[in-house]
Amino acid sequence: MIKGIIPIWVTYYAKDIIKLDNANVLNGYDEKYHIYDHEFGEQNYNDRQRKKRGIQYLIIIIFVFFISHYMAVNYVEEPASFYPPYIEKRVVYPELYEDKK
Repeated sequence: MIKGIIPIWVTYYAKDIIKLDNANVLNGYDEKYHIYDHEFGEQNYNDRQRKKRGIQYLIIIIFVFFISHYMAVNYVEEPASFYPPYIEKRVVYPELYEDKK
């Protein structure tokens, strides 16, 4: 489906969903449609709970951001270029790091 080729079963499944919706039989809140959705049924009942969850996600994102940058600054040597792949200069230009005796 990524390359624009849609399998035939997807087309039939989508048509079945449209038919159920047109007949007002489709219930999007039925558990059988959400067997792989582990958070189905949970609701944020108030703004306080929604803000609390948002702050938790924000803290996780900030923590990962700072830890990844800390590791990049302290454990990765100078890259050969600004653009990916970030191959170290020592690998690309070994003659710069050879001991001159």
